Amino acid sequence: MKKIIPVFLALIIILSCNRKYENLNSLPFNELVAESDQIVIKLYDSTVEKQITSTESNPKKIFNVSKEKIQNFKSIFKNAKKTGYCCCPISNYSISLLDDNEEFGLFYVDTTEFKGKVRIYDCSYQYSYILEEQKWRKFLSDTER
Repeated sequence: MKKIIPVFLALIIILSCNRKYENLNSLPFNELVAESDQIVIKLYDSTVEKQITSTESNPKKIFNVSKEKIQNFKSIFKNAKKTGYCCCPISNYSISLLDDNEEFGLFYVDTTEFKGKVRIYDCSYQYSYILEEQKWRKFLSDTER
């Protein structure tokens, strides 16, 4: 009987590792981006709202990133620093990851916390990426063209 329990536990672990992701929100950021066929970035007036808590907020500007430009979006994360939990950043932008016009991932951007850097963070604040503000601004500029 003592031999059956470890074998049974090992079998459960092996089978659970082979399961495909059922919930896209559990995927790491780069895999979520890879699943996207469109990204929508919205700029908000951070002087009015310190936190974007709802999609009902009126954006000042909207950037639509087509499937062809998603690779450019991924490239701004080269050399980005991944961090853990972040508390209370100010939301200047929201990033919606879409597949077939359905949102399955939501991230926010804080451009005020660090000089010359931006923080792109998970809507649950569990992790974030800190990258160069210059790369972020250039990407947005290129997206408008």
